[in-house]
Amino acid sequence: MNADTDLQVWLETQAQPRPGVIVPYVQSSHSTNLRYLLRTTVVNGGGSSGVSQGGALNVPAGTAVALPRLAISQSSGECLIELVLTESKGAEKRYEFDCSTQRPAASQ
Repeated sequence: MNADTDLQVWLETQAQPRPGVIVPYVQSSHSTNLRYLLRTTVVNGGGSSGVSQGGALNVPAGTAVALPRLAISQSSGECLIELVLTESKGAEKRYEFDCSTQRPAASQ
């Protein structure tokens, strides 16, 4: 990302019966256009499943923009959400979240 694009990324959990609904958000201090790739992987004792989706995202300055909602059914095991944001110049930033706790696992 360019130096003056200050991105914030977080997950919001909507309290509902199963499956749980998680909404990723992106916010920037400056208006920017991004490409995104959103991947979800759930690993249980019986195997793993994954879903990915991508698209374009217009982020107005100071406005939280929601990405597609994720419905995740998980009884046990690991759950990971990865979000890759790429600006028009090709620089990318990756975020990983542990979706069993909805807290960042790591971000770079």
